[in-house]
Amino acid sequence: MKTLTFLIRITLFSVLVSMLFACDTVDGSKLKGYWKADRVTEIGEPLDLDLSEIAFEFKQNGRYSYYNTPSLSEEGRYEIKGNRLFTTDTTGASPMQKAVEIIRLDQDSLHIRMNYGGKEQVLYLFRVEETEDEDL
Repeated sequence: MKTLTFLIRITLFSVLVSMLFACDTVDGSKLKGYWKADRVTEIGEPLDLDLSEIAFEFKQNGRYSYYNTPSLSEEGRYEIKGNRLFTTDTTGASPMQKAVEIIRLDQDSLHIRMNYGGKEQVLYLFRVEETEDEDL
Protein backbone atom coordinates (compact mmCIF):
# COMPACT_ATOMS: atom_id res chain seq x y z
CA MET A 1 0.00 0.00 0.00
CA LYS A 2 2.85 2.40 0.84
CA THR A 3 4.44 1.69 -2.53
CA LEU A 4 1.19 2.47 -4.37
CA THR A 5 0.75 5.74 -2.45
CA PHE A 6 4.35 6.68 -3.21
CA LEU A 7 3.87 5.95 -6.94
CA ILE A 8 0.68 8.01 -7.06
CA ARG A 9 2.44 10.95 -5.39
CA ILE A 10 5.39 10.73 -7.77
CA THR A 11 3.05 10.53 -10.78
CA LEU A 12 1.02 13.54 -9.61
CA PHE A 13 4.20 15.51 -8.96
CA SER A 14 5.53 14.66 -12.44
CA VAL A 15 2.28 15.72 -14.09
CA LEU A 16 2.24 19.03 -12.19
CA VAL A 17 5.86 19.78 -13.09
CA SER A 18 5.20 18.92 -16.75
CA MET A 19 2.18 21.23 -16.81
CA LEU A 20 4.20 24.01 -15.21
CA PHE A 21 6.92 23.80 -17.82
CA ALA A 22 4.46 23.37 -20.70
CA CYS A 23 2.84 26.70 -19.81
CA ASP A 24 6.16 28.47 -20.09
CA THR A 25 7.13 27.17 -23.54
CA VAL A 26 6.92 29.59 -26.46
CA ASP A 27 6.38 28.45 -30.05
CA GLY A 28 9.50 29.92 -31.65
CA SER A 29 8.22 29.34 -35.18
CA LYS A 30 5.88 32.32 -34.71
CA LEU A 31 8.80 34.68 -34.08
CA LYS A 32 10.06 34.79 -37.68
CA GLY A 33 9.35 38.10 -39.37
CA TYR A 34 9.58 41.86 -38.97
CA TRP A 35 8.19 43.45 -35.79
CA LYS A 36 7.64 47.17 -35.06
CA ALA A 37 7.30 48.70 -31.60
CA ASP A 38 3.83 49.89 -30.69
CA ARG A 39 4.32 51.00 -27.08
CA VAL A 40 6.49 50.58 -24.00
CA THR A 41 5.39 50.51 -20.40
CA GLU A 42 7.46 50.86 -17.26
CA ILE A 43 5.98 49.38 -14.11
CA GLY A 44 2.66 49.30 -15.97
CA GLU A 45 2.69 52.98 -17.00
CA PRO A 46 3.14 54.04 -20.67
CA LEU A 47 6.42 55.74 -21.53
CA ASP A 48 6.43 58.73 -23.86
CA LEU A 49 9.05 57.61 -26.39
CA ASP A 50 9.55 57.95 -30.14
CA LEU A 51 9.04 54.35 -31.24
CA SER A 52 8.98 55.02 -34.98
CA GLU A 53 12.39 53.45 -35.62
CA ILE A 54 12.32 50.59 -33.08
CA ALA A 55 11.98 47.21 -34.78
CA PHE A 56 13.20 43.61 -34.71
CA GLU A 57 13.68 41.18 -37.54
CA PHE A 58 13.92 37.49 -36.67
CA LYS A 59 15.04 35.03 -39.32
CA GLN A 60 14.41 31.29 -39.38
CA ASN A 61 18.16 30.63 -39.49
CA GLY A 62 18.58 31.91 -35.91
CA ARG A 63 19.77 35.41 -36.87
CA TYR A 64 18.17 38.66 -35.75
CA SER A 65 18.53 42.39 -36.29
CA TYR A 66 17.45 45.12 -33.89
CA TYR A 67 16.87 48.63 -35.20
CA ASN A 68 16.56 51.73 -33.04
CA THR A 69 18.71 54.57 -34.37
CA PRO A 70 21.71 54.47 -36.71
CA SER A 71 23.98 54.57 -33.66
CA LEU A 72 21.95 52.04 -31.63
CA SER A 73 21.33 48.83 -33.51
CA GLU A 74 22.55 45.27 -33.23
CA GLU A 75 22.69 41.99 -35.07
CA GLY A 76 23.52 38.48 -34.09
CA ARG A 77 22.06 35.13 -33.09
CA TYR A 78 18.94 34.36 -31.08
CA GLU A 79 17.37 31.34 -29.47
CA ILE A 80 14.31 30.61 -27.40
CA LYS A 81 14.47 28.47 -24.26
CA GLY A 82 11.12 28.03 -22.56
CA ASN A 83 9.66 31.53 -22.49
CA ARG A 84 13.02 33.30 -22.62
CA LEU A 85 14.45 34.98 -25.72
CA PHE A 86 18.25 35.03 -25.70
CA THR A 87 19.99 37.38 -28.14
CA THR A 88 23.73 37.61 -28.69
CA ASP A 89 24.85 40.86 -30.28
CA THR A 90 27.86 40.12 -32.46
CA THR A 91 28.42 43.62 -33.87
CA GLY A 92 30.85 44.71 -31.14
CA ALA A 93 34.37 43.57 -30.27
CA SER A 94 33.06 41.12 -27.67
CA PRO A 95 29.68 39.42 -28.17
CA MET A 96 27.11 40.28 -25.52
CA GLN A 97 24.16 38.06 -24.60
CA LYS A 98 20.86 39.41 -23.26
CA ALA A 99 17.77 37.59 -22.06
CA VAL A 100 14.18 38.81 -21.94
CA GLU A 101 10.89 37.10 -21.16
CA ILE A 102 8.32 36.57 -23.90
CA ILE A 103 4.94 37.10 -22.26
CA ARG A 104 2.92 36.92 -25.47
CA LEU A 105 3.66 35.65 -28.96
CA ASP A 106 1.03 34.98 -31.57
CA GLN A 107 0.62 35.68 -35.29
CA ASP A 108 0.53 39.47 -34.91
CA SER A 109 1.64 40.36 -31.35
CA LEU A 110 4.93 40.06 -29.49
CA HIS A 111 5.20 41.30 -25.90
CA ILE A 112 8.61 41.26 -24.24
CA ARG A 113 9.22 41.85 -20.52
CA MET A 114 12.66 43.11 -19.51
CA ASN A 115 14.47 44.77 -16.65
CA TYR A 116 15.83 48.22 -17.41
CA GLY A 117 17.66 49.99 -14.61
CA GLY A 118 15.95 47.83 -11.99
CA LYS A 119 12.46 48.59 -13.35
CA GLU A 120 10.17 46.26 -15.25
CA GLN A 121 9.52 47.36 -18.81
CA VAL A 122 7.28 45.70 -21.38
CA LEU A 123 7.82 46.29 -25.08
CA TYR A 124 4.73 45.70 -27.23
CA LEU A 125 5.41 44.91 -30.89
CA PHE A 126 3.20 44.10 -33.87
CA ARG A 127 4.06 42.06 -36.94
CA VAL A 128 4.61 44.21 -40.01
CA GLU A 129 5.36 41.47 -42.50
CA GLU A 130 6.55 37.93 -42.70
CA THR A 131 9.65 37.78 -44.85
CA GLU A 132 9.69 35.05 -47.47
CA ASP A 133 13.41 34.86 -48.16
CA GLU A 134 14.84 31.34 -48.20
CA ASP A 135 17.41 32.08 -45.48
CA LEU A 136 14.70 33.21 -43.06
